[in-house]
Amino acid sequence: MTDTVDLPVAQRTKRIIAAGTVGNIIEWYDFAIYGLFATVLAKNFFPSGDKVASLLATLAVFAVSFFIRPFGAIVFGAYGDRHGRKKALAATVILMGLGTLMVGVLPTYDSIGVLAPILLVVARLVQGLSTGGEWSGSSVFVVEHAPVRRRGLYGSWVQFGASGGSLLGSLLGVLLGLVFSTAQVESWAWRLPFLLGGVLGAFGLLLRTRLEDTPEFNDLRERGEVVESGLGRAVTSRWRDGARAFGFTLAYTVSVYMLLTYMPTYVTTTTDIKLTNALLSNSIQLAVMLTLIPFAGALSDRVGRRPVLLAFCALAAVLTYPLFLLISVGTIAAVIIGQVVFACVVALIGGAGPTATAEMFPTNVRFSALGISYNLAVAAFGGTAPFISTLLISVTGDHTTPALYMIAAAVVTGLVVLRLPETARRPLRKN
Repeated sequence: MTDTVDLPVAQRTKRIIAAGTVGNIIEWYDFAIYGLFATVLAKNFFPSGDKVASLLATLAVFAVSFFIRPFGAIVFGAYGDRHGRKKALAATVILMGLGTLMVGVLPTYDSIGVLAPILLVVARLVQGLSTGGEWSGSSVFVVEHAPVRRRGLYGSWVQFGASGGSLLGSLLGVLLGLVFSTAQVESWAWRLPFLLGGVLGAFGLLLRTRLEDTPEFNDLRERGEVVESGLGRAVTSRWRDGARAFGFTLAYTVSVYMLLTYMPTYVTTTTDIKLTNALLSNSIQLAVMLTLIPFAGALSDRVGRRPVLLAFCALAAVLTYPLFLLISVGTIAAVIIGQVVFACVVALIGGAGPTATAEMFPTNVRFSALGISYNLAVAAFGGTAPFISTLLISVTGDHTTPALYMIAAAVVTGLVVLRLPETARRPLRKN
């Protein structure tokens, strides 16, 4: 096979970006289809006379996979800092594909009883373990390959891949709704998207085995400065950077998971809009976000990371509640408009966020430190966002209460960003 080092610059760049982002496509594709088909999975794995209780159980399983993510960050981060980014990312994409495929072949509750939801939890834990090293690892991989004045643009493709995976899952959900009846989807057709995820995993592995490691890591290794315990140093000497990355990730993860995975469920459970129309609206939102993310990344290269990130925090704090009010009107037009505006706001942090977080840490502990801080925030606030939102609505009876969760996260992250140094156009820290 041809190694990327032997390719022309343009082709090499495309292959690096594709290999770096493919894991995020699979990761978010899996999260998307799980979130999008939450009501269907609830009927198959958590049958109950109480629809809310059944849905909450399904979303709780969704959240459980996030609690193992910090452990995945520890395992893959330590391995990636010691043995290279390429090897760690090959391992994460294998596990990711297997976890998604497993959901697609699981027997339902009607077939094997309580063992079915237990196996569903196992599948989600496998996927969560791999995801713990994927986003942080791919961010590090792409950013470390990037020219200094284009790091924001390169890093934005990581979130582009995440949104692309969500869009793929959403469009596939729309297609299933058009091709199959509701009864067929609930009976067996829901399995098809998960089976496709296994195929995507094999394709991702093929891409990643054809790469060389990043120049930053290779340089570190040649100088003999690869640390034996990058994990220990990340925890002991970089805890302040980790705390900043945790706070920074708060609004990032809440807004992304609320919009990319929870919104179709929110629309179908709080309005009279059917699932197919909710998925169509979600697809439009994702298409807009996909289009804008690279522009936001490039903008952060031009004006700096902080102005772009502060604009996101301000807009999220001001617009979130009115947009939830608009969506709760319950017409398809109102839902589409609300989601599209949300997409424009979230694209700002989606474009600048991956690079900004990677730039917070030095090369010798970047994989470990970024992975731990990012995944702790995602586990605590991102993966639980759909569950907490559903619970807030159930307890208060107010469909707009999830907006308060997003606003609080935006305020906290805004305060963190105000204290961050500007890192655009500066060399990456070595150690």
